[in-house]
Amino acid sequence: MDAPKEQIFGNKIVIQGDEFHHIKNVLRKRCGDIIFVTDGAGNRFKAKIIDIKTSALTAYVLKTERFKDKNSMELSLAFVPLKGARNNYIIEKGTELGVRIFFLFLSKFSVIREISSQKLARLRKIAGSAMLQSQRFYYPEFIVKQSLLELVDEFENFDLILVADIKGEAKIPVGRRRVLYIVGPEGGFDENELKMLTKHQGVLISLGMNRPPTILLFIDSNRNSG
Repeated sequence: MDAPKEQIFGNKIVIQGDEFHHIKNVLRKRCGDIIFVTDGAGNRFKAKIIDIKTSALTAYVLKTERFKDKNSMELSLAFVPLKGARNNYIIEKGTELGVRIFFLFLSKFSVIREISSQKLARLRKIAGSAMLQSQRFYYPEFIVKQSLLELVDEFENFDLILVADIKGEAKIPVGRRRVLYIVGPEGGFDENELKMLTKHQGVLISLGMNRPPTILLFIDSNRNSG
């Protein structure tokens, strides 16, 4: 189970929403039963259910375990949202690989022109499920940028910026801690966008086919080369 840090009060955890429904109606847990909860920030709690109400339950923390990130690098992924369910795949697999921040941004050739709050909520839910399924203990952050220029403002927070482009290099620099991977729409970036990215220290890397799912394979093969 997962519970945001806002739902953890000292040695007590309050669980609501879908997680509450799953615990109560699917797992059929009752007062006195033991559950394991993660806060998405590296902590896992062994807790005993002490109260169940109509829409929430309270559990008392018996034990806290702290987990380090499995990756040697802090990975972030910036991508232009696609149509259909492919965004779900990107978030699911990216979370399983340990991506810490997902940047969703719009570019010149974006097919989708708006990132709705409903779509963002759905992607967050998918990330939560993927975090639990892959037994990771860090919930990714989601940040929406309305343009590539807004995304560039975040570059100062990273040691290495890798941009997927068919004309890029096949090899990447190693020895960096905070890495941001960027992949554009299926049509790629236009020349002015590429100039902006390289001007701000973006390194072009070739993935063959410049598509968001492809970069997940690339991340998987390079995530511990830092």
